[in-house]
Amino acid sequence: MPTMICHQTLPDGSDNPTWLDQRKKGVTATDTAKLMTGGSWMEMWAKKTGRIDSEDLSHIERIQWGRWMEPIILQAYASERYANRPVTPSGELMQSDDHPWILATLDARTERPEHGTIPLDAKNTDKLMEYKWEDGIPESFAWQLRHQALVEGVGSASIACALGGNSLMWADLDIAPAEFDRVLSVSEEFWWFVENDIPPTPDKMDASAATRRALDATYWANPAEHIELLDPEYLELDEEYATIERQLREMKSQALKPLEDRLNTLKAKLKRAIGSRSKATLKNGTVYTLRTVEKEPYTVTPKPYNLIRRKAVKP
Repeated sequence: MPTMICHQTLPDGSDNPTWLDQRKKGVTATDTAKLMTGGSWMEMWAKKTGRIDSEDLSHIERIQWGRWMEPIILQAYASERYANRPVTPSGELMQSDDHPWILATLDARTERPEHGTIPLDAKNTDKLMEYKWEDGIPESFAWQLRHQALVEGVGSASIACALGGNSLMWADLDIAPAEFDRVLSVSEEFWWFVENDIPPTPDKMDASAATRRALDATYWANPAEHIELLDPEYLELDEEYATIERQLREMKSQALKPLEDRLNTLKAKLKRAIGSRSKATLKNGTVYTLRTVEKEPYTVTPKPYNLIRRKAVKP
């Protein structure tokens, strides 16, 4: 059985500060969906470990409408037109007793025949997202449901999703044991990095700006003092990075748009490997250096950023 930690909101409807703090102490359903669908491991890790702050989304109009719409979505789900099932609103942050790093805030619970009490997730999305339902529950939502069902210790979950404020999609999801195993495996792997305060390994790096920002916040928390903070010792990179270095040169020479994401991913892997050091060298003599560079002002205030530079071995 799961344990209830706290409630999401205070009596005035605002977010409970305790809920916001407790969410950082485990892997939530939203986290699992990101881990499974290409979200930035580095950004998520940096937020969980306090390197960067989580965004305050409460003032965003889309988020506010989602909150306002939730009771209506649950009421519609319970009606004869849709699921015609009893609904009990929740808002509780639950923690799995068997897997304490797994957390889930439940919107509600419902009763499904032959399954008993199961989690019910309420979503409010744009009408343009309707195409994502053509093959069933969208992947990101499905992983959230699997996560919630795992926390609750049940084999099924349900979802109600308002589209553009004028239609409702709802569906049940039966979860296979292998899908629960996948949630456990990936979430436990991610949480190991958090608990041990070790950044995700280079194979978890991607091309996103979020990953680049998290790398900078981790290794150069104070860019103005970057030179003083860097570890002056050389890091000798292994053969894997010789391959990365060769691919970087090939992609730069081709300069094709489809290669940009791969190029940024490789750069992120190099930055992650070099860490807080100022230089890294390959066995063939190639040297990479990291230094702080001041952006030229144009329409915004200039600010320092980190530049990785290559110095090839002379023939």
